[in-house]
Amino acid sequence: MKLIDFGFSKVWEPNSDKTMGSSCGTLSCMAPEVIKQSYTSQCDLWSLGVITFSLLMGYMPSEGKAQHKSMCIERGEYKVKPEKWDQLSAPAKDFVMSLLQVDQKKRLTAKVALQHQWIATRKKEELEIDSSVVDALRRFGSASKFRRCCMAMMSWSLSYDERVQVSA
Repeated sequence: MKLIDFGFSKVWEPNSDKTMGSSCGTLSCMAPEVIKQSYTSQCDLWSLGVITFSLLMGYMPSEGKAQHKSMCIERGEYKVKPEKWDQLSAPAKDFVMSLLQVDQKKRLTAKVALQHQWIATRKKEELEIDSSVVDALRRFGSASKFRRCCMAMMSWSLSYDERVQVSA
């Protein structure tokens, strides 16, 4: 799967000491340093951790109202449901936890992430994603363009509580 959002993209000079400062994007996927409005490209690795977490666990690492979610992200706090977390392999857990590091210097770089044991040695049969996540992605993908546009608009305009109610 490849995810791209060029709406907020920026050309980044890898050897530059400059930091970016616009706090933009989806709060659920924002790295702590993006919320604080001083970040580098390492913020993308946090987002990768969030996406990996949600695909493996079937829910987002931080939920609730924006203020609570923001506080949890800044502290690096995320909820794991033992019934799902305990089913993950040790390398999978390490990969996620190594990406969801508040200190971006401790967070995996893109190069190191690609070399991580869970990525480098995984077998396609071993990667099991929660069937409800797969089903939801399939339903969304097979929906009409109009329905997908409506759902996208709703996801931006509804509160967390309202989205939970719609998906129930």
